[in-house]
Amino acid sequence: MIYISVIISLVTCSIAIMSDYKVGEPKRFQMLLYWLKKPIVDFRERIEHICNEKKKDAREYYSNAINSLQDNDVRNFKVKYYMDLQDKKLEEVEAWKERKLNYEFYLKPVILCVYCMPSFWGSIIYVSLNGFTNPVEWILSCTMSVFINAFIWDLYTKLN
Repeated sequence: MIYISVIISLVTCSIAIMSDYKVGEPKRFQMLLYWLKKPIVDFRERIEHICNEKKKDAREYYSNAINSLQDNDVRNFKVKYYMDLQDKKLEEVEAWKERKLNYEFYLKPVILCVYCMPSFWGSIIYVSLNGFTNPVEWILSCTMSVFINAFIWDLYTKLN
């Protein structure tokens, strides 16, 4: 069981390391399989940029609306009203961002998350080596490989 967990960890960590993509670095400094993560990371960067711009515009619009108020009696009520509208707008922007990035939920165990990868790749490796013989050993092998992945990935990020 430990043997299979080590194999799963080595495969998943090597996939994660070989597909590591660093934004802004030249192509010659990227890892071998960086092209697997590049479109995903670039799309996330664009969505986050658009989201930040929308939030900035909302803050600017509502702060200008608050600053344009003259009467103090109405001002307190309107400030609270505008602040509530701003919070609602920011929540809408976050909800939009989550809807745009919901595909990452499906890609996490395949390529994006080194801690989630043993659930997908570990199942494939375990079934190819042992078949569906012992589901308890399968679950324990995948769980042990998550801990091994955590150790290897932390070591990799510290040394990188």
